[in-house]
Amino acid sequence: MQTELAKKLGIEFPIFAFTHCRDVVVAVSKAGGFGVLGAVGFTPEQLETELTWIDENIGDLPYGVDIVIPGKYEGMGEDDATKLEQELKDLIPEQHRKFANELLESHGVPEIPDAEKMQELLGWTEATAGPQVQVALSHPKVKLLANALGTPPPDVIEEIHASGRLVAALCGAASQAVRHANAGVDIVIAQGTEGGGHTGDVGSMVLWPEVIDALGDTPMLAAGGIGTSTLRLAPALGASRVIAVVSTEDKAEVARANGATDVVLADGFKDAVAELTGGRGVDIVMDPVGGDRFTDSLRSLAPAGRLLVVGFTGGEIPTVKVNRLLLNNIDVVGVGWGAWTLGHPGSLSEQWDGLAALLNALKAGLPLKWAIFVAAHLMGSWLAGLLIFFAMEQADVADMTEAVSIGLGSYAGARLMDKWSEFLIRKVAPG
Repeated sequence: MQTELAKKLGIEFPIFAFTHCRDVVVAVSKAGGFGVLGAVGFTPEQLETELTWIDENIGDLPYGVDIVIPGKYEGMGEDDATKLEQELKDLIPEQHRKFANELLESHGVPEIPDAEKMQELLGWTEATAGPQVQVALSHPKVKLLANALGTPPPDVIEEIHASGRLVAALCGAASQAVRHANAGVDIVIAQGTEGGGHTGDVGSMVLWPEVIDALGDTPMLAAGGIGTSTLRLAPALGASRVIAVVSTEDKAEVARANGATDVVLADGFKDAVAELTGGRGVDIVMDPVGGDRFTDSLRSLAPAGRLLVVGFTGGEIPTVKVNRLLLNNIDVVGVGWGAWTLGHPGSLSEQWDGLAALLNALKAGLPLKWAIFVAAHLMGSWLAGLLIFFAMEQADVADMTEAVSIGLGSYAGARLMDKWSEFLIRKVAPG
């Protein structure tokens, strides 16, 4: 899994994790990837504390820091952060402050104690992000600084390069990627609209090849990609069949390359899914689109199925007719990753631990079947890992997707029928 970029940064896997949690930065880098700490919410003093903790826990491994210096913003040119903050505060009408305070008071929301108040002016300006850059550059293990909004200012790029570090910048269009490269950015991070929705309206499967073609030799990191990540992880988590819904044949090829067992076109996908599943439907729908596809996604669910609401790239926020949920005992669940992690700060590291287990098992030189078994066991799903191992051993299967189809397909069927004895006999003595 080595790439030129991985070699340049001294990491084993070209996997980058951008996070606001310092423990995740350490966990990712220790697993062979590259952790990047988002600095936008920290004062320079807080950032120093976070980076010192990372340095003490990461060993000799590298990591990065993500800052935000927009190309345009109100108050641009003011270098005094305190003065800029006051100028921006003065732009807020007093009646708006009064309305906000009365709203909080009427609902019994207490004031934040002075000791717990954060800096109101976040690191979204050169005045506030500049000191963050200086803090980051004072830590030798920081090998990369990324700008999450636009091309970094020329003097910032020059200073980072002079220190021997790499510069990365985020883009949502090929034209932005070209501007980054022309300015001297070393790595362009291409994030499709489904990867948070704040970089534009171009989907990952369209954006990535466009950016690659536009950049030439400049390396690109593919960010977001909720759909492709789902295709890769679903089999490892027990899905015996993964159906991808796409809008073009080019996207269909990408879906197949990322592990889809079946691919159907968006037009008429409900009927196509029904045909593939013999009329049963699917157990889970991961929906980042919403819009007019939402109802057919609900109709594609099997009884007791679940629809995961991830986003609304279709532009329209759909509504749910709850009689559909009642009749088939189906669930609609919101998957607001950002809001969840803010309230559950340990959840990111727990999820990474599960993925890191598989990477570490493979890194240790274990055959794929044993690596899956070990990872599943560490994730608390030892039975699933054992079944996949048996499937690969007995059927001489080299591909994980096929193994899961054999092992977990039998497991799910036996569990639903509650015929454990028949299931165990079939797995131990498959003949």
